Amino acid sequence: MIAANPGDWGVDAFAGDLGGEITVWQSKYFWPVTEKGNQQQIRDSLKSVLDTAAKNDHTVKMWILCIPSSMDGPTTAWWDGWKKRQERAHNLVIDLWDEMRLTKLLRTPEADDVRRGYFEVYRGEPSAEEPRDLVEVDDHRASVLESALFIMQMKEAGHVELDSAKRQFFNADVVAREIAHKEPFPTSR
Repeated sequence: MIAANPGDWGVDAFAGDLGGEITVWQSKYFWPVTEKGNQQQIRDSLKSVLDTAAKNDHTVKMWILCIPSSMDGPTTAWWDGWKKRQERAHNLVIDLWDEMRLTKLLRTPEADDVRRGYFEVYRGEPSAEEPRDLVEVDDHRASVLESALFIMQMKEAGHVELDSAKRQFFNADVVAREIAHKEPFPTSR
């Protein structure tokens, strides 16, 4: 990373040698969607990086724009054309790490520490509610579950001991309903 003291030259993070060739990651917070109003900031960011590189004797070989959202249709069309023109004009590779790409990268095993350290901490405080015990399946619930598709399939497959499966199915359904009716995680703190 480059410390913003007094400026970061338009470089949020880089790999390489500032006396030679570098790859630059430029982070922009466009939320909830990247749209036409953000295009000038994108153009200005690349220009700043390239101008600074020329003044300080290093070469930008790759520029990666990182945004936590997706681009709308018109902005995606603009990006595709603009990216190709800039790559030809400046002999560099331009890439986009948007919401989908960043999510995919954060789900890899290599990103476990990053994901836990920066994202999972924002899920809010654990509930003070006491954990609930699993519910036993009474006769009425058991008779209702007799017509459940998975029970009929298990019987058809020759399974005869189904009480455990019924209990697990019922409790999984209770948990799923409880989760679905909880408030969503806070979006800001």
